[in-house]
Amino acid sequence: GRDECILTLGVSELCGRMSGRVKNKAPNPRQITAEQLLREAWERKEETQTKVPLQTINDAQELREYQHRRRKEFEDRLRMARTNIPTWINYAKWEVVQREYTRARSIFERALDIDYRNHSLWLAYAEMEMRHRFINHARNVWDRATTLLPRVDQLWFKYAYMEEMLGREDQARAVFERWMGWHPDEHAWVAFARFELRRGKVENAREVYRRFVKESPAPSSFLRLARFEEKSGIISLSRLAYEDALRVLPEDQLDSRFYIEFAKFEERVGEFERCRAIYSYAKSASDSKRSVSWNAIDIDQSSAAFERRHGSLSSTERNLLERKRGEFEETLSEMPSDYDTWFRYLQMEQEMVQATNRTSPVAQLESIERIRELFCRCLENTPPRPLKRDWKRFIYIWLDYCTWEELVVGDKDRASAGYRKCLNSIPNRHRHFSFSKIWIMAANLEIRRKNLGAARKIFGQALGMAPRQKIFRSYLDLELALGQIERARKIARRWVEVDPSSVVGWQEYTKLEISLGEVDRARGIFELGVAQSELDLPEILWRSFIEFEVAQGELERARVLYRQLLERSQSAAIWIALAKFEAEFANTKETARAIYREADRTLALHMDEQEHGRANRYNILRAWLEFENADILDGVDSKVVNEVREKQPRKVSRERPLRDSAGQIINYEEQVDYVFEEDPEAKPHLKLLKVANEWKRRQALSINQPG
Repeated sequence: GRDECILTLGVSELCGRMSGRVKNKAPNPRQITAEQLLREAWERKEETQTKVPLQTINDAQELREYQHRRRKEFEDRLRMARTNIPTWINYAKWEVVQREYTRARSIFERALDIDYRNHSLWLAYAEMEMRHRFINHARNVWDRATTLLPRVDQLWFKYAYMEEMLGREDQARAVFERWMGWHPDEHAWVAFARFELRRGKVENAREVYRRFVKESPAPSSFLRLARFEEKSGIISLSRLAYEDALRVLPEDQLDSRFYIEFAKFEERVGEFERCRAIYSYAKSASDSKRSVSWNAIDIDQSSAAFERRHGSLSSTERNLLERKRGEFEETLSEMPSDYDTWFRYLQMEQEMVQATNRTSPVAQLESIERIRELFCRCLENTPPRPLKRDWKRFIYIWLDYCTWEELVVGDKDRASAGYRKCLNSIPNRHRHFSFSKIWIMAANLEIRRKNLGAARKIFGQALGMAPRQKIFRSYLDLELALGQIERARKIARRWVEVDPSSVVGWQEYTKLEISLGEVDRARGIFELGVAQSELDLPEILWRSFIEFEVAQGELERARVLYRQLLERSQSAAIWIALAKFEAEFANTKETARAIYREADRTLALHMDEQEHGRANRYNILRAWLEFENADILDGVDSKVVNEVREKQPRKVSRERPLRDSAGQIINYEEQVDYVFEEDPEAKPHLKLLKVANEWKRRQALSINQPG
């Protein structure tokens, strides 16, 4: 009609106007690439994180509905992955939280029907019973576990430890006796003997060691028995153990370590002639009678050290000693801060004193005073400059002096005073530099003096004045050894507060919480650690976090961590680790293959922008090819393998110029580069076509030019 006619005329008129308009086909001064569009879209995307709503249970009906829903979720998981033991354990633990102990036992029993060889399942079952004071149930579980898995030492250890903690000495001894019936290794016998010693039954412990020697006649077992008798203070029985080993064992089983231990025992009890005879017999042993692990060098060195300590000096050696003293004194008068010379001087005096004055107490006291005077003269010469490299040797002389006072002289009070003077001698109150070894050795000395308060005070001063990684670790180990968990937590927390960039501190903190079974605490600490902006070795902490989640059976959390790590770094190692993770835990290997495709596609976009982008992509493709080749035997389609092989780059050598500070080229360095299939260098026919077009253009110009 009329409206259609008007619309047709309007459109034709508009098209006529547009055809007459001149379009500006010049490039826009502001170019936008597809890569920029993708990057901006990624940066501006909205992160939608769905949070699980907080559920409040108001009555018994809602509680039953919640329990029914959770049980159905667990049963559905087990229906899909029936052999996943962590799921069974989590299911049982949840029932324990609901105080449904009968249901928890039923779940554990169902899991044991599937895989009774999994000792972790038995441990979780028994620990659940013990934690809630079901002792008879726990004893029943331990009996079944040790009957079915008698070669798992941890089950026996836990069983015996439970009986010991309950004060049932006879039952614990019966558990050990059952265990010994399976002929275990050395650690089990030692645990049995230590149990008897804790109960104050020295004769029972002696009988255990003797049974161990009969059960396993070897040099190590006889050495265990001899050390036990020596600690008990019965020298004759200790010597008898060594002599029984010589009588029972063939000579080709006795190694050099046995003879050295025997000789050192005789030296400790003051039988120097016996010690000398043992070394002589060991040296004279023929090659046919020596064991495979025989080390003649260790025998010679131990014998020489013994002779230096307890031998006699001739007049010639005394003259030589006086001459060496004169040389040292002359050198030190010119250079009193030559600490290397002081070291050699002090070492010579200590060795000579041990060789000459072993019988006369008066001579020994004179020698001790002489060495102490030498130490005092040396330590008066402090380094002139407050630099750590100048103070290092000086500090080691302090340590030598303190250890000499404690171990040789036996004066722990002087050693403790020496450590205090050493710590006070460091300039600027440890602000510019300090030495962790001094703090640690000073605290350990106080522990040996049974002065725990002083040791903690030294560690506290160290953390306040010079917080170092070694000091934190030593203090943490001390409190853990004492069983002071809260103190250990405070130390670990202080460690990460003082040095939040230290990956070691975060790892030690998480190891502490994991060892205590605090999974949620450990996860929270890991999350705080990886959230730090500056870490010295962030990949190690991320790897530990992922391994922790995998060990807990939280595979989805591990996947999320891998993705978060990839947002920070596009390293080939991370992609490969993610692909291997999916190949191991995913139901099909298509997931791992998809990861490799995604990695190749992502690195292809940014390989020229990153410093090692081409090398990273090469590593990804090589790992992908190895993954596909490993699956060829499993019937994988060869098309996928051929596709990956075609993607493999070609290695080329290039020369990179080396420039000086002024920017001038001074030399060339050869480096390896990679050419991929989409690079222009990978298509030589295009380069040839470009050269031909250039030649054609030049010919046309030469023809058009006049003359």
